[in-house]
Amino acid sequence: MPPKRVERTCEWCGETFWPRLAEVKRGWGRFCSLSCRSHIRKEDQASEYVYVDGVREHRLVAAQMLGRPLRSGEVVHHRNGDVRDNRPENLEVLESHAEHMRKYHQDSHKGGNTTLRKLRRLRRIRRELYEY
Repeated sequence: MPPKRVERTCEWCGETFWPRLAEVKRGWGRFCSLSCRSHIRKEDQASEYVYVDGVREHRLVAAQMLGRPLRSGEVVHHRNGDVRDNRPENLEVLESHAEHMRKYHQDSHKGGNTTLRKLRRLRRIRRELYEY
């Protein structure tokens, strides 16, 4: 038996198309094609960053703070999480994306990396369980 289909209108181009009913129930089936879906994704992910001559303003401010251009791989972290707040006191230059992720994780989960703590706790419990 073929899957049931329903008539829908593409949210991007307005074309009529017939997605599967199961897709519509899951919240899919909003677009007639991948290209229409990609247009919406680009709009949804529109950057809130402030640009100056095609460069993100926080990178220019950070370079001014350091007195040199930023190196490849250096990341500028917004301490208060507001990407539009480019005051020097709100910016912190980190050496790498990995360091930025550690800093972000620390800021958002007080007390450090909870995943690492959980892993250590599980290892300790396993050791205790399997000691004879």
